[in-house]
Amino acid sequence: MHLDDLAAFAQVVRHGGFTAAARAIGSQKAKLSRQVARLEADLQMRLLERSTRSLRMTEAGREIFEQCDVIADRIDATRLIAQRMRSEVVGLLRVCCPPGFARALEHDLLPGFLARYPGVRLELHVTSENVDMVRESFDVTLRSAADLPTAGSLVIRQFARLNSGMVATPEMAAQVAGKGVLELSNLPTLTFGVQRREARWTLIHSSGKRHDVQLLPRLASDDGSVILEAARAGLGIALMPLIISQSELARGELVQLWPDWRTEEFGISLCYPSKKSMTPTLRAFIDHVVPGFDRQLAQALLADAG
Repeated sequence: MHLDDLAAFAQVVRHGGFTAAARAIGSQKAKLSRQVARLEADLQMRLLERSTRSLRMTEAGREIFEQCDVIADRIDATRLIAQRMRSEVVGLLRVCCPPGFARALEHDLLPGFLARYPGVRLELHVTSENVDMVRESFDVTLRSAADLPTAGSLVIRQFARLNSGMVATPEMAAQVAGKGVLELSNLPTLTFGVQRREARWTLIHSSGKRHDVQLLPRLASDDGSVILEAARAGLGIALMPLIISQSELARGELVQLWPDWRTEEFGISLCYPSKKSMTPTLRAFIDHVVPGFDRQLAQALLADAG
């Protein structure tokens, strides 16, 4: 049984005939006739008695119409809701991101977004875990480059990049003086980002030479303030976005090690299930968040580190 056939039957009865119903809903008389005939075949009963001059419901038709009338109203309401959701910035938006990114959103971006779009309800799920956003029904996630999901159906859009470097206290720098990056595997390290087993730093020399270093860090966290405090305490060599440690570098509390070696930039990406899931609400969220996110992230990281 087709819902459209039930709706067609209700429209024919409401308007007193096939011609009037077709004119009222912008359909064709022949199409409505086929739909009603198919409904009668599915139900195995006649719903309308037709003649050249009149149309009359059978007893079964009257019973069925009471149900179809309600169904037709529900179908119309559903279509209006879908049309509204396709054209307006309204409804529930479920967002997932790590703690550090959440602080950037909370500063100004989320309050500003909700103030601008009063028809939106927002759920912000904060976790360091790489969630299955399709199974858990998230509309969008924000992830670092090291934490990107692998599902092939996802759209992944990188929208911000932060330069990273290796920093340590002057005392730690003195301890490793004379050593090179090839020896990092045997040195105490602090890693921004959590890996399940070994961490790997990809280092790039000013000459273009690349070197991958496998590590077992003393401390790993996706919270920049935690790594910064550990570095300030002299617990190890930290690889992190340099924006986090710029004040400590300026004051001499930390120094940058091996400045001829740089690291891959710290990428930040938006992930959402598919292009078909790009509702006006999700588009508005992306357009609002992307332009100012790297600035807000830097401010949030600096505030946490201060």
